Amino acid sequence: MTTNAFLSKEHAKLSSSLDVNAFSEKLSRFSFNFFRLFIPDFMHEFKLGVWKAILTHLIQIIYKVGDDCIQEFNKWFSNNVSDLTKLAVRDFKDILQCIMPVMEGLLPEPFNGMVLNLLFELATWHAFGKLRMHTETGLFHFDNSMTRLGNDIRKFADECCSAFRTYDLPRETAARARRQGSKIARGSTTSAIVPKPVPVGCKQHTFNLATYKLHALGDYIQTIRLFGTTDNYSTQVDRHARVKEGVEEPLPKCLPEAHYQISQSRKDYCNVPAFLSTHKNDLALKDFLPRLKGHILGRLLGNEATDGEEREFMQIQHSALVIIKNRLYQHKVLRVNYTTYDLRRDQDSLNPHTHADIMVLSHETEDNPHPYWYARIIAIFHLDVWFNGPELDNHSVKHIDILWVRWFARNKNFKSGWAVRHLPRIGFYPQDDLANAFGFIDPNDVVRAVHLISAYHFGCTKDLLPPSIARRKPDNDEDWEWYYVNMFVDRNMFMRFRGGAVGHKTTHEATRCLLDDRDKLDRRPFTLEREHGIMEDASDELMDENEGHNFVDGTDQDSGDETRSESEDSTSGDHIIPDTLADEMEEYGYGDLEQLIDEEDNVGGTDSDDDVDDNEIEDALLPDSPR
Repeated sequence: MTTNAFLSKEHAKLSSSLDVNAFSEKLSRFSFNFFRLFIPDFMHEFKLGVWKAILTHLIQIIYKVGDDCIQEFNKWFSNNVSDLTKLAVRDFKDILQCIMPVMEGLLPEPFNGMVLNLLFELATWHAFGKLRMHTETGLFHFDNSMTRLGNDIRKFADECCSAFRTYDLPRETAARARRQGSKIARGSTTSAIVPKPVPVGCKQHTFNLATYKLHALGDYIQTIRLFGTTDNYSTQVDRHARVKEGVEEPLPKCLPEAHYQISQSRKDYCNVPAFLSTHKNDLALKDFLPRLKGHILGRLLGNEATDGEEREFMQIQHSALVIIKNRLYQHKVLRVNYTTYDLRRDQDSLNPHTHADIMVLSHETEDNPHPYWYARIIAIFHLDVWFNGPELDNHSVKHIDILWVRWFARNKNFKSGWAVRHLPRIGFYPQDDLANAFGFIDPNDVVRAVHLISAYHFGCTKDLLPPSIARRKPDNDEDWEWYYVNMFVDRNMFMRFRGGAVGHKTTHEATRCLLDDRDKLDRRPFTLEREHGIMEDASDELMDENEGHNFVDGTDQDSGDETRSESEDSTSGDHIIPDTLADEMEEYGYGDLEQLIDEEDNVGGTDSDDDVDDNEIEDALLPDSPR
């Protein structure tokens, strides 16, 4: 027997033994594909797998760069992140969401831009994977994010990792030395010959692409199509935040339709003339009273500005507006209620000392618009006013809630968004533009609290504003030159910046510009889910004949109702959908709303998911080629 023939025979024996599977034998007669039982594990495969491996190698590269890079990296985290010790899963998630401003400028170009693009795409993929509601458009963008992430990881491995000779982290080297010392100690007690100690040094480490966890990322989109969102089968337990009543201002429960909630207490107040006299040299209070009255007049008379600038009113109108007792009643907490992207109710708690940054709709009409404006709350007020001018018939005392804010300006010289993969960069207005630097906001206009991360690479400055009560005490009369808007702080904020979320329908028109900010992959036409073969009805022979359904010429003989004709000219029996709703369905990819409407009337005449052919689903589940 020749060698090749022998090897072929042995290989056939081995293959036959490996191909036999108990699940296949027992379940094959039911046409059940048991491989569908194996669903992805988001926590272990991505957070503790792919992301932890990339973070570890980034830290090794920072050590290799030298100088004070590792100290600069650790300085902006509350813990010593470079040691990677005592970190829970939620800590790795938080690091991913905040690491981009920290890594900026630590590595030389072109590696700096390469790493920032990789981190942005990792955060995008993570946000898509954690969504609790998906649309067809969203899954299409998720698939494109997987493609970009695969390209970025390969580029990172081929170009960035190969340029640095990296070694194990110091804690890993120390642990290896301890293990060797323990091994020598155990050997010396059982043998008369004392082994020679082997010198322990740093072990070279390379970034490994050949891991199951990395290659499993490509299966998430198909798994979501089959089994639903990843929170249905995640091994991670969500934490529920608990409000510390000793810190927060106690507020009663509010009505669900109320957009915000502020205490009605009158215990803490300031006298307006005395307040202005005490801080007469503070630039933040320049024209404070005229601008306050202008804002209130705009709300009372229905003449609020939509371009961000307070409208001017005549002096006689200012005189007709009286602040009762000249008192501004101060409060510690503002709570904003909102609807999340997946049609849930949620709430942000804001206070001027710790969580003071907010976002409002911008209504910008210029080129390259941004849908949001950002501000920092200086104080939360309510006041009672009385207007005796002829413009109002009702001259009763009015209760007004107001936020005194310091505005941020967007850096228009810096390109940001999904197409260029950069976080929006904003900064405070300078002191020579006080007309735009400070203002007042109706709490009803607050969309949400926003998470801002300091742009550490650009440092701090005292030039934007002299010492002022507009700053918080920990700021030490300094401002960061720039801040980054964290679009990835939670699922809902992610969808606020992606646009088109089902739960954000009230802001669709104001945020329509977000739909134009897309990567070239996202601009391609995409295939609807029903055309992927996953949710398609099986062929006619798979229909259950016992149900008595006989579809002939588009008619259900059992129910007598006509099915929808696919012809555009035929409208008999169809539900008429308004043009505006049809356009919205097409633009945001809600998908199959017409079919759902028809199914409400033809419940008995539609095939259930159980009638789907297993072979069709198996074909649809075949993994794509590696990205």
